[in-house]
Amino acid sequence: CKSCPAGKYSREGQHLCTQCNINATSPAGSTSIADCICQPGFSGPNGGHCSACSAGTYKDKNGSEACTACFDNSTSMAGSQAVTACICNAGFSQKNGGNCTLCDAGKYKFDAGNADCTPCPNNSQSVAGSTAVTDCRCNSGYTVPHNTANHDMACTACLPGRYKDTIGSANCTECMRNTYNPDHASINASACIQCMDHAVTEGVGGESIRACMCVSGFWHDSIESCQACRPGTFNSERNQSQCSNCSAGTYSGVYNASAASACKSCPAGKYSREGQHLCTQCNINATSPAGSTSIADCICQ
Repeated sequence: CKSCPAGKYSREGQHLCTQCNINATSPAGSTSIADCICQPGFSGPNGGHCSACSAGTYKDKNGSEACTACFDNSTSMAGSQAVTACICNAGFSQKNGGNCTLCDAGKYKFDAGNADCTPCPNNSQSVAGSTAVTDCRCNSGYTVPHNTANHDMACTACLPGRYKDTIGSANCTECMRNTYNPDHASINASACIQCMDHAVTEGVGGESIRACMCVSGFWHDSIESCQACRPGTFNSERNQSQCSNCSAGTYSGVYNASAASACKSCPAGKYSREGQHLCTQCNINATSPAGSTSIADCICQ
């Protein structure tokens, strides 16, 4: 009579040994089905049916013990046979062989495993425990360009003349009329600088102070300031570097005149040269036609 090998058993007087149930084993020389116990990765009563440990649990030895749950924030495949089969869930990472901890803010991990969390792309951020690159959202001052797939997350700086005060993929906002912003990656509307007095912009989104144009009636005495046209001059256009003179025979006594119509014709008995704020009286006992341009127009009465 030969001893039954491991994984089999026999009662008295048997000509063959009986195989233990699937996923069970027994010591050599076993005499009863009760000697059949579940293998690692399986659980059940001695001599009974052995079921695979469910996902997220493991069992590392033979016997009828229940499967052990994996440590917090980790999982395992069904039928796992060791604690080393437990791997960190998506959004968690194992540090120095310890427990699984949340990915830090600004990082993500999209699948289960013990690998390190991946930093978000440049100029973006995520909340702790993020599980996908799409959880990384552009910082304030940055946006995803049009026609860029969201998963690429190519966050680029808002251009001059624009700003973005929210986190996410929203478009950058253009600065309001009569303001400008020379900087990249601005994070709020306060980056938009008001044009100097008596200046306007052509529209929204001014990118530099050069977008600020002195209004009619004023002129650029520098790139940063506007001066009123003096009496005897006018300016009917924006963004001019000088004012135009009233023509000879006319005058204007007002500042910041915005049209040639501000220049009035000299009355009879007076004359003016170009750019005058007053007409000059002819000599005593002399007169001149209205609109005279020179003292030579003054004739004796």
